[in-house]
Amino acid sequence: MATLTARRTATPTLVDRLFVFAVILLGILVVRITTPDQEFSSLVETSSPLSEVVWGGLYVVAVVGLARRPGGLGQLLRSSWLVVALVGLAIVSTLWSDDPGATARRAIGLAGTTACAYFIVSRFTLESFIDTFAVVVIAAAALSLAIVVVSPDAGLMHLEYSGALRGIFSHKNRLGLFLAFGLVTVAMAAWRRRGPSATFFWAGGLLCLAELAATRSATALLTLFVCVVTMVVAFAANRRRAVPLVAAIVVLVGALFAGVAFATDGTQNPVLAILGRNATLTGRLEIWTHVVQAIAAHPLLGYGYDVFWAPGGSFLQFNPGTAGWRPFHAHDGYLELALDLGLVGLAMMLVVLAQATRAAWRFVVRRYTFDRACPLAALAFFVTLNVSEAYIAKYNDFDWIIFLTFFLFTVMPEKTAIAAVPEQRAVVRPRFVVGSNGLVRWSGSSTSGPGGVR
Repeated sequence: MATLTARRTATPTLVDRLFVFAVILLGILVVRITTPDQEFSSLVETSSPLSEVVWGGLYVVAVVGLARRPGGLGQLLRSSWLVVALVGLAIVSTLWSDDPGATARRAIGLAGTTACAYFIVSRFTLESFIDTFAVVVIAAAALSLAIVVVSPDAGLMHLEYSGALRGIFSHKNRLGLFLAFGLVTVAMAAWRRRGPSATFFWAGGLLCLAELAATRSATALLTLFVCVVTMVVAFAANRRRAVPLVAAIVVLVGALFAGVAFATDGTQNPVLAILGRNATLTGRLEIWTHVVQAIAAHPLLGYGYDVFWAPGGSFLQFNPGTAGWRPFHAHDGYLELALDLGLVGLAMMLVVLAQATRAAWRFVVRRYTFDRACPLAALAFFVTLNVSEAYIAKYNDFDWIIFLTFFLFTVMPEKTAIAAVPEQRAVVRPRFVVGSNGLVRWSGSSTSGPGGVR
């Protein structure tokens, strides 16, 4: 029976690559079809009959694929046991949930979504996954451009963010965040290529950059900045002498922004003005205040997985909405997880992030390449993203899949993580020599015997 290591040494099949396309693009399009006019939140209800059919099919493919080739899966599960435990806690939270039926369905969805990440890791190498993901990003950018050309009203935001690009997504922030990290993978894919394929990726990167600017998403720009800085620091750490200089630059820039932010107040804050935000972070501070009160009411185990914000749910007790609208999530992934699974679930996730940080750092410092720096950039992106959005442990969501995929690449044994890299052998160029007797003989390497007549 083929092991997980052996399977990952092979080139992913067309079906494997189509699975990645389906997980990301179908997930995006299903949300857009089922919630075409959603502009109040970048995270929308992900459960609908169409969504359940599409994602249910993906779950079946992932689970069956893993079952057919289970070799090495046990080792991978042991290396990421806290992730498995977190999913288990979500399922068990049915026992104290405000809506046990909804929690059970969504927790099973979380288990299926998580299985998709394990399936991808069992089929791809890190490099081949980055390449495939980069193509998906460019495809999404091209589709977003097409929808604006064909139907501008469908491709642009209205109301508060009028004119901002949302493309095939339901909200501008979703497109912006997707393109922000996508640019990192597109640049990596382009960097190690030459010729027409490099031109394709560089052109795709320019398209993604232009669309990122058109989204006017401050959160996306911030996360892109964090990704770039993270990769620079990782590169410097690998060249050890540059670490103090890079660390000092990062600290100084951070201190400058923090100092200016705290030294000013109200809407005159220049840092927030640069990011296009006001002193309440576009209403997030008010939401966070109510969310903290809700967490304090059920601190240990929370309200059950993904039911707090449901219509008629517990959020009504804490009045977390104003001006005739209500949020769909806490606008902070860590607070959202505490609402769902309490401080127990939050503590488990923080340990996972600590493990991911350690594994990603060791992974890239041990042998630096742009590809091996990608898991660390993905981690930085995910951690930063969840400060203002809520995508931790979300079912039917590609952000959770992407984070887990890169995390799993780093916690696998090193011999597995690099098994697919073929050994580079020196190319011996034949040398033809004409002897004194007029015969032509070949002079090989120093370890070869006398040259024969050729």
